[in-house]
Formats: sequence, C-alpha cells, structure tokens
Amino acid sequence: MALRMWPFAAGAASRLAEARLVSETGSQGVQDARDIATQALMREPINVVAARVVGLTAGLEGNEKQSRRLLNYAEMLSRRDIPTQIAQ
Repeated sequence: MALRMWPFAAGAASRLAEARLVSETGSQGVQDARDIATQALMREPINVVAARVVGLTAGLEGNEKQSRRLLNYAEMLSRRDIPTQIAQ
C-alpha cells in the first residue's frame, strides 16, 4: 500500500524485496527481490535491508564475492540488523 501511495519509498520497497525473497524461493522470486532491492539501494544507499537483500540474492545466484561485499556493507551500515548478523 505504501508503494502505491509513494512509489519512491525505498524503505517500503526494501521490505517488499525482503518479503518476496522469503515467500518466493524460485529463481524468478530471487530475481524480483534483487531488482526491487537494487532500486531501493540506489534511491537510498544507507538502506541496510536493501543492501542485505541484494547481498543474499547475489549469494543465491552463485556470486559469493559480491554477496560477501554487500553483506559487509550492510553490517557496516547497522550492526543491530539481526538478519545481517546471522548472514555474516
């Protein structure tokens, strides 16, 4: 609903990407989550959820180096983000 009212809301987009990654485990769900989270991260480079989701999708797609780099970036943004700490 938030994205319908304000399509530029990076926080809402990153939460949508996170939900998509969890609920749709196929390759299309991973791609959709990556695309949504990438757009959110480009709009708001300090969005830890978006950085984490892009990092996790990179890992699921087999790009370990990019995944590690993005998860380290997400941890740098917030050490209180539990899912990022678990992914580390």
